[in-house]
Amino acid sequence: MKKILAALVGVLLVYIGICFSLGFVAENSIKEQLAFHEKHASKLNGFKMEMTNFSRGIFGSRMDVSVRLAGADPVLNNLVVAIHSKVQHGPLLFLNGFSIGAYSSQSTFILKTGDAEADKKITDLFGDSIGLLSANYGFDKTYSGNWTLEAINSTAESTKVTIDKSVITFSGDFKNMMAPNLNSEIAIGAVSIKDESTEVSMEPWTGKLEQHYVEAGVPMANMNLGTKKISVNNSLGVSAILENLTIEQKQQLNDKNMNTLVAIRLDKFSGPLEVNNSFYQVEFNNVPVAALKNLYEAMGSAVDPVEQMEKLMPALTGLLADGVELKLAMGSEFMEGKLKGDFNLQYHADAEGKNLMDLQTPEEMLALFAANLDISVSESIVNQTPMAAQVEPLVGTYVTKENGTYNLKANLKDTQVVIGTQTIPAEQYMPLLMMGAMGMAAQQSQEAPSDESVPADGEVAPEEMDSEMEAEVTE
Repeated sequence: MKKILAALVGVLLVYIGICFSLGFVAENSIKEQLAFHEKHASKLNGFKMEMTNFSRGIFGSRMDVSVRLAGADPVLNNLVVAIHSKVQHGPLLFLNGFSIGAYSSQSTFILKTGDAEADKKITDLFGDSIGLLSANYGFDKTYSGNWTLEAINSTAESTKVTIDKSVITFSGDFKNMMAPNLNSEIAIGAVSIKDESTEVSMEPWTGKLEQHYVEAGVPMANMNLGTKKISVNNSLGVSAILENLTIEQKQQLNDKNMNTLVAIRLDKFSGPLEVNNSFYQVEFNNVPVAALKNLYEAMGSAVDPVEQMEKLMPALTGLLADGVELKLAMGSEFMEGKLKGDFNLQYHADAEGKNLMDLQTPEEMLALFAANLDISVSESIVNQTPMAAQVEPLVGTYVTKENGTYNLKANLKDTQVVIGTQTIPAEQYMPLLMMGAMGMAAQQSQEAPSDESVPADGEVAPEEMDSEMEAEVTE
């Protein structure tokens, strides 16, 4: 009996030793993750994470982390999220249900704005914590868990807010800290907001997110998120209903370049005007991963806006590699017709290898770009709007009309713009572009021009220059 008891005591002491050792593993692992975020991810998402306390025990520990925005805005910088966590050391974990692993944690979130009244409203709405984050961490640096926000039912100043329970589940690994992985499923509860005059309701939002790093500091993510219905009603009888709204992002590697697509789609909008099958889509393709890395580093390299802009400009210019492409597409169905637009802009590097900012004239810069624009509008839409009187005189020159559809096609190549059947040489439209750029620069200038300024002898007033430019383009 004594031998059995001694063996049990021995096993218990070994287990206690393992638990205590895994406390160091947990602390080092968390510090490693925070250090990686500070060095890489914070440059992208714009906030800093700092461990303010780690009290290690035998079977468990306590940890405090503060999260702050890393920008220069003095108001936003007052926002602080205090994360308070209890950590259980492995190998036997019971904190989030039974499992075997290195450690597990439960974390609460307290948002402080620096304004007592605002902080009270946040507490009244969410309670003591904005959700509970539960996570388990394996010996092989895998992790899984969920963030849960219990149902909210709050009434303040005649406004009632209800939000059903929301859960985000996640899993992944950080076996390579330079390329951590994340997979998550999102389920945000239905929302209802009512006051004396307006009622807004949203059905649950559901979706998925997958993210990994293609290189240190360069994440690549695919995401989709959608809701079946959003409705707005007010006491004036005005209502609007959005059906099947989805938001999607797709990213993929093409050799050493990244392609990104972001799309918003809406099946139906019911309101003063019924609109169906609406979409808006942006693509940014063939962007070098190395240029993205430089951009993210520049974004997080300085707090002062002026200094940051000085570093951002070369990084932004670096995105313009040969073959970079911007594509925009949009469309809707309404008024018994269709509206669709496509825009495509390509960049071709200078034959001598010059940087865009090294070129001397706007003509040289413009020569590096090629673009296409294609807009089509059904006749039924044009005839029911003030567009009819403006579009009809352009048919046969800038606009074509075929099978009940008006089409506007334009392209830019070798600094020449062709709209419909009309060619506009650079010498006609370039002065207008230059004057537009000068006008933007003047607006940004701290010294506003005097309204009473009079051109000197022999000079042409800006108004007269505008008239001459417009007449030249018309001709």
